[in-house]
Amino acid sequence: MLVELRAENYTVIDHAIASFGPGLNLLTGETGAGKSILVDALALLMGGKSSVDLVRHGAEKAVVSCVFESSPGAEAILEANGIDSEGAEIILRREILSTGKGRVFVNNQPATVAVLKELAPELALVHAQTETLNSFDQAQQRILLDRFGGISTDALEAAYAHWRAAQQKLDDLLQGEQDRLRMVDLWSYQAKEIDAAHLEPGEDEALETEKRVLANAEKLYAAAMSAFDQLYEGGASAEAALRGALRNVEELARYDLRFNESAQQLASARAIVADIGATLRDYAESINASPERLADIEDRLALLDRLKRKYGKTVAEVIAFGEDVARKLSEVEDRDEILKALRASLEQASKEYCAAATALTAERRSAAARLAKLAQAQINSLAMKARFEVGVSPVGEVSAEAGRGFSPDNQTGTKPGSSGPGPGEILREDIRGTRFNGSRADKPQQDSRALAPEGTGQGQVLKGHDFSRADKAGGVRGTGFSPYIAPQQKGEALAPEGPVETSRWTASGWDQVEYRIATNPGEPLKPLVEIASGGELSRVMLALKVAVEETSSKSRKKPTPRTLVFDEIDIGIGGRAAEAVGHKLKALGRAQQVLCVTHLPQIAAFADQHLAVEKREDRGRTKTQIRVLDDRARTHEVARMLSGAKVTDASLQHAAQMIAASR
Repeated sequence: MLVELRAENYTVIDHAIASFGPGLNLLTGETGAGKSILVDALALLMGGKSSVDLVRHGAEKAVVSCVFESSPGAEAILEANGIDSEGAEIILRREILSTGKGRVFVNNQPATVAVLKELAPELALVHAQTETLNSFDQAQQRILLDRFGGISTDALEAAYAHWRAAQQKLDDLLQGEQDRLRMVDLWSYQAKEIDAAHLEPGEDEALETEKRVLANAEKLYAAAMSAFDQLYEGGASAEAALRGALRNVEELARYDLRFNESAQQLASARAIVADIGATLRDYAESINASPERLADIEDRLALLDRLKRKYGKTVAEVIAFGEDVARKLSEVEDRDEILKALRASLEQASKEYCAAATALTAERRSAAARLAKLAQAQINSLAMKARFEVGVSPVGEVSAEAGRGFSPDNQTGTKPGSSGPGPGEILREDIRGTRFNGSRADKPQQDSRALAPEGTGQGQVLKGHDFSRADKAGGVRGTGFSPYIAPQQKGEALAPEGPVETSRWTASGWDQVEYRIATNPGEPLKPLVEIASGGELSRVMLALKVAVEETSSKSRKKPTPRTLVFDEIDIGIGGRAAEAVGHKLKALGRAQQVLCVTHLPQIAAFADQHLAVEKREDRGRTKTQIRVLDDRARTHEVARMLSGAKVTDASLQHAAQMIAASR
């Protein structure tokens, strides 16, 4: 739940604080007071795009911040991004500098806009005033359907990534084949040169060290032996001095026990000196001032330097280059076997993708039927008499008008007003091999003709491959695999579109989702983009959001209601329709927090908490103030919305009646 929203030097707002409560929170005020600006500020905190134009004129930076009640999902996102939690609250802050730069903070710790976008689905869903059907395209309609049905695309995304990787490997092998053959001689020379060197990782560093020792053998020998004499061998050596001191201290310890520890320390020091002396002696004796060995090392280092100049900065990189060249040579030599393996891998990946995409299509069609029923009920509860349908079809399988649609009046997906296929009606083939009459699935064909090209009577795998583009038969690029197309039966015509082309395959499936509506009795169903009335559009969008939000909250085991924000969802409506929208928002507010900007008194009367946004002038600058209204002030605000600038006793009485009736 959103607890508080602050804005400083944000557009025309100098400093504003809004506190919210549970249920339906309504913001009202004169046009231009800054109501929608507050919604835009919240959208910015949900990861929206910023601009230097948002900084108030004359200010160095704009700051927007908010406080949300935390949720388990949000806590998990914070932990995944290394951000400490702040108890039961999450604090978001975003700063926009006048220079164009920006900063993001989560719980007062530096973060990124990407973190805000991750948190947004757990905290709030903002439907801004600028949100129109232009942004509610088919991709967004599909996302809304998936959210409604709780449909996960993880399995399909994995299958798609596997298919793309297999396809890319095959393409890489087949493309530039002549270039590969021309490079064989060079690769052979490079591989032979690197193999002949018998390289060992890190050997250049070891040889450099040995070279330094051999080049300075006499100097190192003299230094080691001199140190050995001073420590151990000479008459005035450190070991001799320690030995004499130890005898004296041991004599003291015989009479005074306080020197026992000192004697032990001297003995330990003497042992250490002896060990160091032995190490120096052994090192000096190991020095081999061999000019032959030095020459061998210099020759080896020269070879390594030559290889590193050609193939890599280090010996390890040269070894890796040799392994890569050997792999390329192996691919050329074993091309036929590799091609066979890659084709088999691509065919398997294609089948896995088709299976996952087909299963996803079935899930979406099931969810589409449920969403159409719920959305139509929600739409008609908002003073409309409409028919609503959700069409789901693989892209290219059916047209937008003839696609499989689900509506409460058309559960089977056939054309409205028809009971089944008419004479000569096209029988479309489902990609799984299930025959569909219109959009109703009949029993799968039980024969051996699966994977058969058109015009053949027996099942067979298509042969002949074109790895640079899709097969002429419409199958998967680079393979003979093609989704099932049943052969033409007597008196039947196949759908002209055929299987879904691989160019239509995406990580989200191959489905085209389209919402269609008829807002007047007797009118045909049309896509949402063709709705002419702004009031109808506002109510349809609200009904869809309500249907999806109510269903998704019920599907959660431990629902954590998000904050829903509607900016002027009442555009183009009034009277009975406005009252119906108010009832709907009030009902939605019982399950989760709702914020709504409105200009209609019929909706304002339903508020659980009413906030007035007011604009005033101070010292030649505009300032915005937000007030939480008590019962008396709320009645006065609703009366102002009813009567205008002059509030009358009649409007006050009417406002009080509206508020009382809404409870």
